[in-house]
Amino acid sequence: MIPKARRIPQNRNVTNTAPSTIGRYKVLGELGRGSMGIVYRALDPVLKREVAIKLVQGGTIAPEEVLSRFQLEAEISARLNHPNVITVFDVGKDKEFGPFMAMEYADGPVLSKLLAQGPMAPDQAAMILVQGFQALQAAHHMGIIHRDFKPENLILTKNGRLKLMDFGIARHDNPEHTDSGVLCTPSYAAPEILDKKVPSAATDNWAFCLTAFQMITGELPFQTASISSLLYAIAHESPTFPGSLSPALTAIFMRALEKDPAARYPDLCSFMLDLLAALPLDPEVLGRCLTLMDAHEVTGESATIPKSPSKSRRWLKPPRVLWLAGTAVLLIFGLWYVKQGRMRTLALDSYPPNAQVFLDDQPLGTTPLMEARIPTKARTLRLEKKGYHPLERLLQPDDRILTLTMVAKSKVLNLRSDPPGAEVFVNNVLMGITPVQGLPLPWDLAFQLQLRKKGYEPWSKNLGAQEKTPEMVSLKKLDAPKKPFWKRFLNRK
Repeated sequence: MIPKARRIPQNRNVTNTAPSTIGRYKVLGELGRGSMGIVYRALDPVLKREVAIKLVQGGTIAPEEVLSRFQLEAEISARLNHPNVITVFDVGKDKEFGPFMAMEYADGPVLSKLLAQGPMAPDQAAMILVQGFQALQAAHHMGIIHRDFKPENLILTKNGRLKLMDFGIARHDNPEHTDSGVLCTPSYAAPEILDKKVPSAATDNWAFCLTAFQMITGELPFQTASISSLLYAIAHESPTFPGSLSPALTAIFMRALEKDPAARYPDLCSFMLDLLAALPLDPEVLGRCLTLMDAHEVTGESATIPKSPSKSRRWLKPPRVLWLAGTAVLLIFGLWYVKQGRMRTLALDSYPPNAQVFLDDQPLGTTPLMEARIPTKARTLRLEKKGYHPLERLLQPDDRILTLTMVAKSKVLNLRSDPPGAEVFVNNVLMGITPVQGLPLPWDLAFQLQLRKKGYEPWSKNLGAQEKTPEMVSLKKLDAPKKPFWKRFLNRK
């Protein structure tokens, strides 16, 4: 059993400066810290790879429980071995800093940081949610309940892959690691958890739906001034939906957030299918999401167990001559297969789509590629698209599904006017006053350029995508208004 938390000194191992080493790992810098600990970026000197090191510092959790939770998380990581779950490499205890965990280093932001900027674009939210769905389904398939699914535990790599982390309080079918306590983040706690019910896949699904709601709307459906009122609202009050939420999405989240688990969606797949249909998605993105969900195969321990042949088919054994002939054919095919190199399947998408794909400098096609057969030994993937910087990526052995984001090129506006001091507008938005130097403009979008100055005729021009911008504009002075007849008559007198 995991021992219950017991109070320990509050200043245990507290440090304001990054340690030089933790265990055998060389610390490179701090990645982030919270109320319970710090995560460092470090180098494994043995395997020559970057890792993330997690330390628990201060708080009220005893070192024995910390080490037990770290070992549990490492065990779950090893059992899952899923591309959308952070891999734990090592668990240990440093003499100075106590228990630590070395895990896969993800080179992107935590989802909560992205959500702090507001709601996400539907296309981006959908692609992230599909990956979160895959990670959670893989865990549930193996009897593992995460118990703390939330944006803070979802991290993105620079290549757009989502990683689910922090299985330290997970519950699964090993009775030695089952805890009946209520351990979760209050904002994402399901009503039944607050009623001391046993955590289940439904409680993870509730937190997943709340995360989806937050990604789409930028807020949570239960918001109060205190923890106690928040827990009461989750257990007894209806969720609050923003007025901008479409009726279809409102109906979906109303069902997903029912107090009674039996009244919710029967599974996460049903919720995702309704959500994808209701979101205003680009058709290509919708097709990609549905393809990923349809092709999703949860691989667990049972997938590696060979199946014994059916006894009823033993009479189908071929005669010896046919067996030898078949063996010869297989041998020839095997030699050809080795010569050609082993193949694997790669699903590749890009933002924006329709990018040219090159594999080791050989053309592979255009994105999205659903089931591209590539050699296992392939090394370099390159994407090219007019108006965007080329994107190169070294393929990893476990890469099967990739979504890569390309960075658009920008053209620079250097503009003078005669006379100077004219206001510069791009699509009716004031961008500066002439002379303008180094103003970035979209490479692949048409726009309207306007100049306005008092006493001069407005100047405007519609510029097509990638059309060259002017460097000098001469403004025409407005004609002086003619004086009324009676003023001209008086002036002559």
